[in-house]
Amino acid sequence: MRTIKKILLSFLLIPAVLLSPMTAVANETSVSPYLMDMIDVRLSENSEENETHVNNIISRLNRIDQRILENVSQSGVTIILSDLPMTEFPEFSNLKGVVPRGHTDTWDNIPGLGGFQSYVRVGASEPGIKNNHGDVNLELHEFGHIVDSFLVDGMTISNEEEFVQIHAEEYEKMFPGQPYFKYVEEYFAESFAYYYLSQDTRNILSSRAPKTAAFLENMHRKVFTITDVKSDGFSLSWDDYSGEYYNVIVNGSVVHRTQDLTAVVDGLEPSTLYEVAVEVRDKNDNVIDKTYVESIYTTAKANVETDRLSALLVEVGKVPESNITPELREAKKEAASILQRIVNEDISQEEVDDATANLSDAYQIFQPRIMEKNIQGEENTFTSETSHVKTMPKHMTWIVILSVSVVLILLAIVYLYYSGREED
Repeated sequence: MRTIKKILLSFLLIPAVLLSPMTAVANETSVSPYLMDMIDVRLSENSEENETHVNNIISRLNRIDQRILENVSQSGVTIILSDLPMTEFPEFSNLKGVVPRGHTDTWDNIPGLGGFQSYVRVGASEPGIKNNHGDVNLELHEFGHIVDSFLVDGMTISNEEEFVQIHAEEYEKMFPGQPYFKYVEEYFAESFAYYYLSQDTRNILSSRAPKTAAFLENMHRKVFTITDVKSDGFSLSWDDYSGEYYNVIVNGSVVHRTQDLTAVVDGLEPSTLYEVAVEVRDKNDNVIDKTYVESIYTTAKANVETDRLSALLVEVGKVPESNITPELREAKKEAASILQRIVNEDISQEEVDDATANLSDAYQIFQPRIMEKNIQGEENTFTSETSHVKTMPKHMTWIVILSVSVVLILLAIVYLYYSGREED
C-alpha cells in the first residue's frame, strides 16, 4: 500500500514539474497581450528571485498606454528578459568582448540594449554601480528607446522638430549637470521612464519639465493602429481626443470624416505605398491636433500574401541610407521589386516568402540603435560571472521539459517499486 501511495504522490508532482517554467511570466490576467507578444523570457534557472524580478518588470511595462504597446508590438520588436549576459544569445553574439563608446566594460556586462531585438538584464532594474547603469528604471528606459524608434513607422520621434525644441528648453532643468542627456534620444528615453514608473516620478517630470510631460501624456493620441490591410484599403483606429470630429487623410486628401474612433478606407490601388494621418477638429472646424503620418503598403491583388513583407519594408524604410548595411540594402531592394512587380507579373508565394525571410534576417542582424548604458563619470567595476548555460528557441522548451519529466517519472516509478518490495 505504501508503494502505491508513493507512486500516486509522484504523479501528483507532474503538474508542478511541467508548470514551473511558466511561473516566470506574470500571472495577472490584465497584462496586455501586446506586451506579452514582445516578451521573451530566457532564465538560466527558475528561482523564486528571478521569477519575482521578471513579474515586476512585466508589471512596470504594463503601465504603458495600450495604444503604444499595440503599435510597438506590430513592428515585430522582441524584448529578451534574462539573468544571463546578452552576448550569450545568438542575437548579440557579435558584441562579445566589444567595448561600447564611452565605456570601460564590454557589452557582456551592459544590462540593457534597445533595437529590433532588445535585452533587459533581470535583477538590474534599479540604478547603481552594481547594476551598471544610472537610469531611474532600466526596462522603462529601454522601452522608451524602443518607442522612440518603432512606435511610428519611418520616424524617430525624438528627432522630430517638436521634441527637439522641448529637449533644448527643458533637459537642463530636468537633469541639471548631467551632460549625457544632451543627447535628445537619451533624454526622451529617461523622461519616458520617469513618466511611467510611478506617480512620484511623473510629478517630478511635470514639475521640472512640464512640456516634456505634456508631450508624453499626449503621445498615445498621436498614433493610430492599422489593421485588415487589403489590396484596396485598410481599417484604422485611434484614441479619443476632445474634439468635434476626425478627418482621415490619405496622401494629403481627406477621404473620411467621422465622430467615431475607427474608420475603413477603400478604393485604393494594390501594392501601393500610401501616407496616412488622422486630424481632430473642433466645432468651428479648426484643427486641434494631428497624428503622426504613417506609411502603409496595400497588399497585392493576386492570391499572394504580402502583408508581412509590406509591413517589414515600411519599417526598414526608416533606416537612414548612410547607416544601412550592404546586406540590408540588397534585401530592401529585392523586397521593393517584388511588391512592384506583383501587380503585373506572376509572382509566386514562395518568391514573396523568400524576400520576406531575407529582409527579416538582414534587419535583425542590423541594430538600428545600440543603447549604451553607463553612469556618467563613474567607472563600472561590476563583472558578470561567465555562464555556460545554452539557450534554445522558445518552441523547443516544452519538448525538452516533457522529455525530461517523462524520464524522471519512469525512474521514480522503478525506484519506488523496488523500495516497496523491500519494505514488503
